[in-house]
Amino acid sequence: AAAEQALKLEPTHAEAGLLLASALVKLNRLDAADQQIGQMLSRSADPVALRLGYAKLLLDAEANDRAALQLNKVIKAAPDNEDARFALGVLELKRGNLDGAKPQFRALMKSGERRSEAAYYLGRIAQAEAQPAEALKWYEQVNSGNNVVDAVVRRATLLADANRLDEARYLLLQLRRQVPRIERQVLLTEAELLTRSGAHDEALQLFAAALEDYPDDADLIYGRSLVFEQRGQIDLAERDLRALIEADAEDARALNALGYMLAVHRPDRLREARQLVSRALALTPDDPAVIDSMGWIEFRLGNVQAAYALLKKAYAKLDDPEIAAHLGEVLWQLGRQNEAREIWTAALAADPDHRVLNETVKRLTQ
Repeated sequence: AAAEQALKLEPTHAEAGLLLASALVKLNRLDAADQQIGQMLSRSADPVALRLGYAKLLLDAEANDRAALQLNKVIKAAPDNEDARFALGVLELKRGNLDGAKPQFRALMKSGERRSEAAYYLGRIAQAEAQPAEALKWYEQVNSGNNVVDAVVRRATLLADANRLDEARYLLLQLRRQVPRIERQVLLTEAELLTRSGAHDEALQLFAAALEDYPDDADLIYGRSLVFEQRGQIDLAERDLRALIEADAEDARALNALGYMLAVHRPDRLREARQLVSRALALTPDDPAVIDSMGWIEFRLGNVQAAYALLKKAYAKLDDPEIAAHLGEVLWQLGRQNEAREIWTAALAADPDHRVLNETVKRLTQ
């Protein structure tokens, strides 16, 4: 209302016009906002800047189609406008339109200021397209800006996945030295890569060293418990998880992990497992991992219908291969084998090497 009053007093007042457009966007009166900007464009000395500013307002309001339209018009009028190309590239990437994002970032690689940012997003695109070698090349060119740390972590992950674990660890060691304030997070990343690669002894050595510097760190203790579990050292894993619960009785992550671990490895303690996961579920009722744990425990207790309802809910919230394995097994038990196979097939297409999923499918179908 104030902006409209200002424009009545001075119809060409640019700041009042932008204020009105901004208010209209926030009120979701987008057609009226378009009309207001259209009137301003007809007399603007800098229509490119006006369109770009309006596009940013639309992006903030998640009016993505209209924002893309404005950004494309900016690029058509000013092909060298880096801000517009970058914003459009990020928008198309967010919308899953990789083919639409790529040309914007490739164009930025020819310019100066946004080369590092463009390389980072081109790496993300190559990674999404399952082209790890190309992704590595792009990430290696990220040498400035806010994405440097993430680019290094992504490089390390790709190297570890390619069985180049020593190179991955060296990268992370350099990162820890260069950015000491994130040492703990980098240690956790390195431990995760070691665990995923099956280098359990090295992971435990890393945790032991890290816990000397951060003796009460919950993330490190939790991470070590996962390694103990994978090595079959269930008593040691339980010791770590119970220490976390003793320190914080509302640690839903530790409650869920301990309950699920007992359900898998200690079937004689299913009732205890159920109590633990029930506490986690009360704390985080919408967490699909916790819902999955409860569903699996109900299944192990013989409550198949209750298990199905929980696992269906968990899978709707998170398309995860382990949840798919559990839901498929319950469906199989219910005599709905075709539905189980459909879920497993889709999950295997996304993650063909998932251990639990493969073991479940092999056990029930062969």
